Amino acid sequence: MRFFFLLLLIAASSLAIGQSSKIDSLRQLIDKEDDGIKKVKLLNQLSFEFFGLDVEKSGATTEQSLQIAQKINDKGSEGWSFAYRGLYFFLSGSLSEATEYFEQSFTLAKALHDYNLQVYALNQLGNVCRDRGTFDSAYQYYKQAQFTSKAADPYHRSIVSMSIGRYYLATNKPDSALQFFNEALKLRKNTTDLVLLADIRILIGNCYRVMDDLDEAERQYEAANAVSQNDPIVEADYLQNMGEIYFRKGDFQQALANWNKVMMYHRKFQYKYALAELLYRMGAVFEEQGYYDLSLEYLSEQSRHS
Repeated sequence: MRFFFLLLLIAASSLAIGQSSKIDSLRQLIDKEDDGIKKVKLLNQLSFEFFGLDVEKSGATTEQSLQIAQKINDKGSEGWSFAYRGLYFFLSGSLSEATEYFEQSFTLAKALHDYNLQVYALNQLGNVCRDRGTFDSAYQYYKQAQFTSKAADPYHRSIVSMSIGRYYLATNKPDSALQFFNEALKLRKNTTDLVLLADIRILIGNCYRVMDDLDEAERQYEAANAVSQNDPIVEADYLQNMGEIYFRKGDFQQALANWNKVMMYHRKFQYKYALAELLYRMGAVFEEQGYYDLSLEYLSEQSRHS
């Protein structure tokens, strides 16, 4: 077990060095930039780096980008800054605050006829509802985003397809989910960002896992990991879902080793909502295996992160 943790720490350290270099470069560009619109865009790029490295740090950058956008009175910049600010709260598990910012983002996007931003904001509002367990409301947001996405670019259309697929997967309709994930894969076929393809492969793997085709699920997960370029979020998804494969195949120890790695990741990067979900899953597994004291411990910790 210690060996697995050591490997994870070495990989995380190597990745952090690369991300740190990119963050330093962005900070230097931000400090030198006098144009308000360009500065906001750079701050939003920096926020995205923090979303994958340390969510808490994105709190300051998303707030700064919004303040600058409002100061220069550029509504386009303000609309996207509202969206990124909402994403910070969403990833932090503050769903009410996230909803508020996504709604403000959508209002501005509609006034500006920015269809990409409309789709993005509606999709995120659907994600909030999905995470709250209000699937009917989530579906309505996704369908509204799907209708609006007819005027959006392929990337934003793919986001909607993935979200509708996630909805069907969450409501135990893997066949329907698979159709939408394959549609998203086609929309992203020309992308040079391989991480965007890895995300979809993970979801396709989830469909096959639900359909009890564990070999094909594992093949999809391996394909995602192979092209992920050491992206920490994809790696965490890969480890978590491969943990499910190991558990289904009866390898409880390997499943637990995978989930412990993911738990370290979520703690390190402050993904509180994802951590709560993982702790709940681990608590349920311990209960199923008869480790009732451990189950209670994990479920109690999960309640503190909910």
